[in-house]
Amino acid sequence: YETVYRESMWEAEFKGIDGETPRTDGRWGSPNGVLCRDPSIGVTWSNLCVSRVLENYYAEDPDDNRYTWNVCPYDWGTGTTGVKRDRPVEMRNIGKFRKDAVEGGSGETRTSTNFPIMRYSDVLLMLAEAANEVDGPTDEAIAALNEVRARAGVKLCANNTTDSERIVLATKEEFREFIKKERARELCFEATRRLDLVRWGELVKNVQYMSSIATNAKARRPGNYISEKHNLLPIPSMELNSNMLIKQNPGW
Repeated sequence: YETVYRESMWEAEFKGIDGETPRTDGRWGSPNGVLCRDPSIGVTWSNLCVSRVLENYYAEDPDDNRYTWNVCPYDWGTGTTGVKRDRPVEMRNIGKFRKDAVEGGSGETRTSTNFPIMRYSDVLLMLAEAANEVDGPTDEAIAALNEVRARAGVKLCANNTTDSERIVLATKEEFREFIKKERARELCFEATRRLDLVRWGELVKNVQYMSSIATNAKARRPGNYISEKHNLLPIPSMELNSNMLIKQNPGW
């Protein structure tokens, strides 16, 4: 079959063939999907919920259509006949890979949904961030950011303080903070956030903040365990044993 790629530049392919061994299909939309036990819609585990931090980022941009897609305001309940029910904040599932939209119903927890490794939006936001760090919120940085926001159908940005129709980002610091939130709103659940936070030197601070504002008990737990050592992964023992000059990363 032919697929025309407009937004996705690189994906991990999970299009499987029935009866294949080993299985080549994946589970995107099952543990990270919308709760459902109805095979006619698509059975999911839905083990993950959206943080209040992301909810707050979207609240700053109330007309952002990405919100109701990425943060699903409903689920299908736990009965074998699905009935839509509203979900409160911090109990909402990830909607980006929802099975009820991307494929026909199935009692199978596996899916043929591909996982995005790099999207054009990510490249544009990288360009915007890099341009701002070099020269501040230049026209080039604003244009790259606005290409992402225009596609999303949300209010555009400007570096001109007299532009009352757009979100004004007049300084390097204002643009930097905005791009951090924009990357979350656009790329959430695509395995970019942790590396972004490490790159900005904000992993520990952000996880602790997320836990501090959470009202759900489970959502508060990460803040109790995060520390600076989590900026790096531990070096495997096999590597340490094969080269005595290698030093374990701090804290591990």
